[in-house]
Amino acid sequence: MQYLISAPPRTGKSLYVVNLIDKLSKKYPDRLIVTNIIGMNYPGVISMTSTINKPADWRDWPNGTIFIYDECHEHPAFSSDDLLKELWIDEKPYDERISKINARTDINSLEKKNLIDSVNKERKMALVKKKEGIYDIARSLTLHAHFGFDIYLITQDVTRVNATTLAATGRHLVLRRLFGWDMMFIYEYYEVQKYFAGSTRKNAISIKLWFYKKNLYKYYISSEEHNVPKTIPWGLVFMLMLLVGVVYTAYTKWQNGKFGNKEKAAAVEASNHQNQNSQQPQSVWQKDEFGIDVKYTQAGVPIYRTQADMERAAKLKFEAKNQAAQPVSQSNVSQYGYSSQNDQAFAYDVRQPYATDYAVSYQVVEKPRLAGCMIMKNNCSCYTQQATKIDMSQSDCKRYMSGDKPFDYFTKQQEQRQLQQAPVQYQAQVQNQQSVQQFDAEYFAKMQEAKKQGLI
Repeated sequence: MQYLISAPPRTGKSLYVVNLIDKLSKKYPDRLIVTNIIGMNYPGVISMTSTINKPADWRDWPNGTIFIYDECHEHPAFSSDDLLKELWIDEKPYDERISKINARTDINSLEKKNLIDSVNKERKMALVKKKEGIYDIARSLTLHAHFGFDIYLITQDVTRVNATTLAATGRHLVLRRLFGWDMMFIYEYYEVQKYFAGSTRKNAISIKLWFYKKNLYKYYISSEEHNVPKTIPWGLVFMLMLLVGVVYTAYTKWQNGKFGNKEKAAAVEASNHQNQNSQQPQSVWQKDEFGIDVKYTQAGVPIYRTQADMERAAKLKFEAKNQAAQPVSQSNVSQYGYSSQNDQAFAYDVRQPYATDYAVSYQVVEKPRLAGCMIMKNNCSCYTQQATKIDMSQSDCKRYMSGDKPFDYFTKQQEQRQLQQAPVQYQAQVQNQQSVQQFDAEYFAKMQEAKKQGLI
């Protein structure tokens, strides 16, 4: 295959080619490697010379040779410029022939002129033939693969290489040094890129970063031994630092979310859930059983607006307590009313169970307890012993349904015994019914037998 390597001066292209020679010589120890790199002394590599009048010809080497030509734009067969303007041939044989023609006496002057013109024409055709022979070096590049040649052409400017040479190229490597540092980017293309810019970088089939190998400088004479000014791309450094900071921040947050704060998040969630469950409705001003403005604390202690209201309420409660011993007329309680333990009538209408704006005080005799839960369409709901829905989180509801039931502090031991004895009583009742049925069946069978025997 034919490779074209292009790079500006002092990029390190010769060093990269020496690195290729090092790899190729180890990979193909039986193949011949020839090059025109100045001062080449790599073991096993043959140095060749090339001039304008007698340029190097890859066809002069055996089949399978690796042919490496540096500064190919200076080769007259590969250059787009006409480098053969000063090409010359050995004209001594033609001058000797003309001298012999002029010395002849057996021909006239016209015949001499014709013979001399013929010699000059041969001289001119010889020069043209030599030029065409040099141009054939590039024209025959299309056949290099048939004979097993690998050809590497190195240039500083692709536009200085002629179209015939570029047409035979199978790979184009573009080398670019970074800020004078000892490294370069290598862009590989299937087709020759005459102009290299930001828009052509995306067309590369591969991009590699190659660091200089200073141990290879000893194998050739290079200008890389001179100091190359190095610069620091502060914009690129800032972008890299910003990128590292963003990645570190994202990684830290991901780590904390995955490992560090899991328990903390769970604790916060449990605390919030507990606070939501423990929150009680804020006490508001309302009317007590005597029509006095009052509000109650979470402990049930009444608070009045003024001292006079508190004294008045205490007096009315004392009078109501004294009247509690006296029987209350049943006619004072409506058909749908309820009576408290002190037989005081409440304004409660069973026909309106949700009308809870009672103008009386009441004593709590039952507290809501968790009676059970159910899951329907992936929605979990819990209810009290009075079938009222409990505002419970889905996680606690599903935890209850999974079998992790909390202890009920409000269920009395007597109720538990009744629940435990209920199955036993039911079993005894069933056994009693079975005994009665068995006795009736036996009695009926005996009566039928007695009738058959004529005893009755």
